[in-house]
Amino acid sequence: MANIQRNFVAGRMNKSLDERLIPNGEYIDALNVRLGSTEESEIGAVENAKGNVQVTSLQYIDGTALSSSARCIGAFQDGANETVYWFVHDPAFTVGATGKLDLIVSYNVITGGLIYHVVSVNDGSGANTTLNFDANFLITSVNKIDNLIFFTDNLNAPRVINIDFNYPDPFNNIDQFTNEQILVIKKPPLAAPTLNLLNTTIQDSFLEDNFICFAYRYKYSNGEYSAVSQFSEPAFDPRTFSFSSNSFLNEGMVNSKTGAQITYNTGSSLVVGIDLLFKEANDPTIKIIEKIDKSPLGPHNTTATYVFTNSKIFTVLPEYEILRLYDNVPRQAKAQTLMGNRLVYGNYTEGYNLIDINSSALTLNYSISLQSTSLGGYELTTSNQYAFPYNAFGNLITLNSSGFTVDFTNNLDKLKKGYIIEFDFNYNFNQFNGTNLPNEQQGDTIISFNYTLTQDYSSVSDLYNSSDFKSKIGLTADSIQTVSNAQNGLGSTMTDNVNFSLLGTLGTGTYQYAINQTGITSNTLNPPDKGEPIGSFVSGNTIGFLFPCAQYIETTPGTTNLIISYFDITSVSVTIQESANLESLHSNRGYELGIVYMDEYNRATTALVSSNNTINIPCSRSANKNEIIATIPVSQRAPAWATRYKFVLKPDRGDYETIYSSIFFEDPNSINSYLLLEGDNIAKVEEGDRLIVKRDVNGISQSCIYATVLEKTTESAGFITPTSGNLVPGGTYMKMSTADFSATESSLDVINFGLVRAAAVKRDRYPVAYYKFYTTETDSATPPVTTNTTYNVPIGTRIVMKIEQVRRGIGSLCEERTSVLEKTFISDNTYIDMYAWFVGENIANVIENEAITFSGTPADPVGNIVISGLYTGAGDALTTGAAVSNGTEAHLLTVFGGKSNSPTTGGDLLLNNYYRFYQNIVDNTYSLLVSGTRACRNNNPVGASTASINFTVYRRDAVIIFETEPKAFPFVQQP
Repeated sequence: MANIQRNFVAGRMNKSLDERLIPNGEYIDALNVRLGSTEESEIGAVENAKGNVQVTSLQYIDGTALSSSARCIGAFQDGANETVYWFVHDPAFTVGATGKLDLIVSYNVITGGLIYHVVSVNDGSGANTTLNFDANFLITSVNKIDNLIFFTDNLNAPRVINIDFNYPDPFNNIDQFTNEQILVIKKPPLAAPTLNLLNTTIQDSFLEDNFICFAYRYKYSNGEYSAVSQFSEPAFDPRTFSFSSNSFLNEGMVNSKTGAQITYNTGSSLVVGIDLLFKEANDPTIKIIEKIDKSPLGPHNTTATYVFTNSKIFTVLPEYEILRLYDNVPRQAKAQTLMGNRLVYGNYTEGYNLIDINSSALTLNYSISLQSTSLGGYELTTSNQYAFPYNAFGNLITLNSSGFTVDFTNNLDKLKKGYIIEFDFNYNFNQFNGTNLPNEQQGDTIISFNYTLTQDYSSVSDLYNSSDFKSKIGLTADSIQTVSNAQNGLGSTMTDNVNFSLLGTLGTGTYQYAINQTGITSNTLNPPDKGEPIGSFVSGNTIGFLFPCAQYIETTPGTTNLIISYFDITSVSVTIQESANLESLHSNRGYELGIVYMDEYNRATTALVSSNNTINIPCSRSANKNEIIATIPVSQRAPAWATRYKFVLKPDRGDYETIYSSIFFEDPNSINSYLLLEGDNIAKVEEGDRLIVKRDVNGISQSCIYATVLEKTTESAGFITPTSGNLVPGGTYMKMSTADFSATESSLDVINFGLVRAAAVKRDRYPVAYYKFYTTETDSATPPVTTNTTYNVPIGTRIVMKIEQVRRGIGSLCEERTSVLEKTFISDNTYIDMYAWFVGENIANVIENEAITFSGTPADPVGNIVISGLYTGAGDALTTGAAVSNGTEAHLLTVFGGKSNSPTTGGDLLLNNYYRFYQNIVDNTYSLLVSGTRACRNNNPVGASTASINFTVYRRDAVIIFETEPKAFPFVQQP
């Protein structure tokens, strides 16, 4: 019979046909071969495979062979790499205290290489190995992803090993790796980072008006990242309440700190990196601040710090990370597989039973109570009228407002640990010393600085002399940065803040300068740019601070010329805050407190509640610091598996808006009042809204008072005539019934003395208008006595100023000239009188730069110029409204700094459109003197010159504050 030749190209076994009928390329039977095929086809490749022949033997690290009881309890074939992985359990091993040996081993069939990946003989307890294998719990599910082998046995938590990692062999028959090292679940940081808020020289800080919460996560050695830690409290330390006259908002709700020192735990030896994170309180987006390599941080499980500024470009984590509170890995699982790119577990055990260590059901009987304590800021007595002689850089000069003093006399009991002293002061350019002066000078500059008392002090002297106060304020040379470092944003003391705020360069014209150093008394400093600290002294209960001058060096044209810039403190406010921790729960709210138990991996229960877990904070506590105190009795046992717990709090109502009004008028025909809305407050109110009155003119409301917006309307000036007779400005008003709260006004709330006008008709004479700033008050004596009394300017005061200087022209002989200044100012601070307001708000700069002028020649200027300094005298400087005559001209020239009586000399030319303040030293009242331009024809109204002034002052000592009704949270039925 012919010999039949066959090949196996098809690579397919066919047992259905007789061997004589088998198609070519197929076969009936095969021994010691294996077939590689695809899912789409049965056709594949046939290759030889070794039979059931022993190719290696296993032994312990000391050469001891495994016992005959050793068993393979799981295996995995990595065909792509020709490698077999298997898991071995020997329950009768003769070495070590446990009598057991567990191994994870691999064998490469090509190279014959045998690798012991994990050797486990004793976890340290003497009872079990770290792998804790059991022949009754087979490892039936093994998956390989890149260099990671995942496996589970329904006895231990799901595990993973890195085949590229060298797990250390036992030493003295004790395992040198931990169970945590091979778990799929990874421990996140167990606690939120702690914060220490800092004063830095950074301006416009990211922390200024953002509620930023910080967190961190670990990067493990296998490249995996942990869940995010809990987030910290917002890094926000508000200033005391400060109603802004510009925005009509509480500008005190601005962070007083500009930096945050973040302290975090470096994690275990498995952690190789830390990601520092933050999120805004009302935004779920998590951003990465910094990726930190752990290796330079020192030992494991220690603390490290990082100072946050706004100098980073942040990257963003995926949105789902905000919901990843822990790795959701089962406690045990019998099956696992890969589906797509995900590892999926089946037949698993998840979660815990809520039973305590005695196997009793969890009983929750914690209780809560309200702790409400007084809270407030206290204004300290200050003065910026402090004269001090400078002799820095070889120049001796005395300035009248070169520093400020703070008197603690009425607040000595506030010198306690945790209290905060908040400094807010403004400074401005006073004068230069030197030659080749620049065309630029320091503008109005604000400094804010907080100091927290670190201990109790028995006296102001003890506070001043403490090393902590001197070092943090920056009163010693070794506590401050060099001027150049401070200019670059380094340093955190008050001195550093001042040096940072100084202009680094001056001048844009012929002469340009760069800052060199600062000083008070020293002529030369070492190092050259170190600068002197802020000067200071203590006297009784008063601490004084002396402001340094700044030395600048010429850079253009490039000589070594030096000049000195001196400054005035224009305003100062210092408060002492009762508590460093200002956090408080809102009044007029109900709160529910729940408890959450967590295990060592941050697996957490839902919020669990007791029968006494709710509380309401009444409106009467609105001025207090409100806290909830939770008490857990000893009878309440935690679940047996829990390692930690936390409380969670839920208010019954949510968002609301705050509305401020500082100008209001009573309707003469009803019990209603009109309250002026300005700035963002206009958009917050609609007709029909029901508002909660938080504060009226009498102070903070101690009960729940509601008022409805009857109308919201835009009105012109004078639309009503209130019973007080006050002038009513135009604007947007809300009309409300004031039956339940007070919005009464005083006759001095709006002050207008009417138009003051002066005229000059004689040739080459000047009109001078003389506007007196005092109020005429009648006391309660019998008979009544009328007195002239100066008045203060409260913060938020609206001042409408209109000044006109006009000369009628006579053709080419005498051209027409007009200067008009009409401006509305809102006072940013409280001032003792109108002169203090004029200086503190830098009104001179407005007059010089914002008046509207027409016509004029260089020989006869019409620009508005302010004569600095206060002119004083006993009685009226001039007759109000009268033209200047020969008899008063010499006096007038003195007022405005002129040099002669003759109109033909240069001295009297200084009188065109000049301003100056006058103080009557007899009754201490102030007046504003305004001169017009020269008249140009004798005793003829044609060519006459006039100057007129009109001020309307809307004074308010109180701000009425409302809140919109908060939005209620939807009710959710508890299971």
